[in-house]
Formats: sequence, C-alpha cells, structure tokens
Amino acid sequence: MKFKSIFRALTLVLGLLVIASSVSFAQNNNKMFKKRDKAIMKQLKAKAPKTARKEAKSYKKKGYYVVRAGLPMEKQLEVAYTRQLEIDEDGYPLYIVATAESVAQTKIAAKNQAMAIAKFDLASQLETNIVGLIENSVANEQLSQEDAASLTKTVTASKEIVAQKLGRVITLFSAYQENKTLSKRANIGYTVMIAYNQALAIDAAKQTIKEELKDEAEDLHKKLDQILDF
Repeated sequence: MKFKSIFRALTLVLGLLVIASSVSFAQNNNKMFKKRDKAIMKQLKAKAPKTARKEAKSYKKKGYYVVRAGLPMEKQLEVAYTRQLEIDEDGYPLYIVATAESVAQTKIAAKNQAMAIAKFDLASQLETNIVGLIENSVANEQLSQEDAASLTKTVTASKEIVAQKLGRVITLFSAYQENKTLSKRANIGYTVMIAYNQALAIDAAKQTIKEELKDEAEDLHKKLDQILDF
C-alpha cells in the first residue's frame, strides 16, 4: 500500500511538471508569435523604396489591382527586388526569376496561365544555363562532342517536364486588370513574377535529365553530375 501511495504521488508530480512545461512552452510561443507579428506590422507600415513605389504607380496607372487581402503592390515589388539581389555563398544569384502575363475570361484562368508560362520561362533559363555548362565542358575537353550533343538534346527535350516538376515556386508579384480592350473573348489580364531557388532548380533539372537518360551509358550520367555539381 505504501508503495502504491508513493507511485501515485510520483505520477501526480510528473503530471504537474508536464502541465507546467506545456504552459511555459505555450507562453513562450505566444511571446514569439507576438514579437513576430509586431515586426511584420512594422514592416507593412514602413514606406517602400522609391523604385518600388514608382513601378507600383505605373501598374496602377495601367489599371492593375492586387487581389483582396494580398500585399500592396509596393510591398510585393519591394520583396521582389530584395529576392533578386540575394546571392549564395559563392556569389551566384540565389534565385532564378521569371515574369509572365496572360489574358483569360476569369482571374483564376488568367493567373494559372501566367504561372504556367512563368514556370516554362524558368525551365528555359535552366536549359540555357545547363547547355552553357555543357559547351564549356567541351571547350575544356572534359566532354566529347558526341556526349555533348546527346546531353544537349536531352536537356532541350526535358524542358517541359522540368517546368511541370518545379513545385512550390515563390510568387513575388501578382496583379490583375479588367479591360474590355484586351481581347475579343477575354478581358482579364494577369501578370506574375515568380522565383525558385537556383540550387533546387538545378537539382530538379538534373533528376529529370537523368530519368530521360536512363537508357544511356552510366558514364554519361557521371559526366552530367560533374557538369552540374559546379
């Protein structure tokens, strides 16, 4: 009986400690979230740089609007400029960026089309960069003309697949306009600017190209790794 009483007491103490720890954790989380929200509100209230304000003014003059509850144009453009200036530890741009416009009968359709076009633009930029690396490898005699031709052909053929595989892109800017003069059948215009981490994009392209090269010699796979692991 005495052992049971001690066990119950210990269980009660442990339970109280867990509750106290949970309360403390919740309080710390609340403080952290309040501090974060305060910083965000301060940033929202801060005046955007002159360049962002000027470009936002140009968009508004053309009749563009942001969706309800979306960030103001000035703030979107401010973030867009910041992202484009970010570099990795080797001094290369951290993100690849693409812009696109589309016209459709509804906002959703126009936005989806613009996003698809922008993703394809990202894939095209990747294609150009990878083909450039392949050509550089030929110039440095690290790759034969025959292997280079095979890789280049596969890279070009994989562009659409790469565009589809680019997952959660970062939408830097998004705005729409309603104008009856845009098209006979469609009067909603949408413009977007998106970004994707360059290292992740290269990795996605590499995996796709490797899948397309599955019937090729293993040596070619190794050469692709050497080219893209720059």
